Amino acid sequence: MTVLYLVRHAKSIGNFNRSCMGQTDIGVCEEGIRQLDKLSERFCGVHIDKIYTSPLTRAFQTAKAVNGKRFLDITAKYDLMEYNFGIFEGLPWNFIKKHFAEEYALLSSSPFEFSVEGSEDYHDFVKRAYNAVTQTVAENVGKSICVVTHGEFLRAYLSAALPSVFPDIRDIKCPENTSITTLNFDDDLVPSLVCFNDFDHLK
Repeated sequence: MTVLYLVRHAKSIGNFNRSCMGQTDIGVCEEGIRQLDKLSERFCGVHIDKIYTSPLTRAFQTAKAVNGKRFLDITAKYDLMEYNFGIFEGLPWNFIKKHFAEEYALLSSSPFEFSVEGSEDYHDFVKRAYNAVTQTVAENVGKSICVVTHGEFLRAYLSAALPSVFPDIRDIKCPENTSITTLNFDDDLVPSLVCFNDFDHLK
C-alpha cells in the first residue's frame, strides 16, 4: 500500500493580510510559525519516506517542519505550485470583490469559467494538479510520502482524483493551514480517502 499525506502550507503573510497570493512567493506569518511547531510535533514518529513540496517559500517552510529531525531530502516540484490568479495576484480580496465583482463571483460559483488577464486556465490547472500528484505517487509505490502544497491546488486534485467523494469542486472546503489530508493507494494505485482536512494539532 502507498500512503499519501497532503499538507496545506502554514498560514502565510498573504493569508494574514487576506490577500490573493496564488503563485506570488511569500513566507509564513507569526501565527504560521506557531502552526509549524505543532505540525512538526504531529508528524513526529510518523513514518515518511519522501517529502515533496511546491517551491514557494510558504510551502517549503512547511515541508521543513514536516521533515523535523528526519534529515530527508525535500524535493521541490514546480507543478505542485498554487493556481496562478493573474492580475489578482497580490491584491487584497476585499479590493477584488469590490472592483472585480463578476470575476470574483465566478471563482466560487463557476471556477472553470473564471478568467482574468494572466490567469491560468482552470481546466489546465486541475489537470496539472492531478498529474503532478499522480506521477509523484507512481514514483513511490509502496512508500509513505508527504506532499506540501496549497489550498486551491488541493481542491483541484481531490476533485479529479476522487470524483465519487468530491463530485463538485465547488463543494470542497478549502483545507485549513497545516491541515493533513490522507489517502491510501492500492496495488493498482487507486486512491481511497482516509481523512480530509485534519487539523486537530492546532486545537
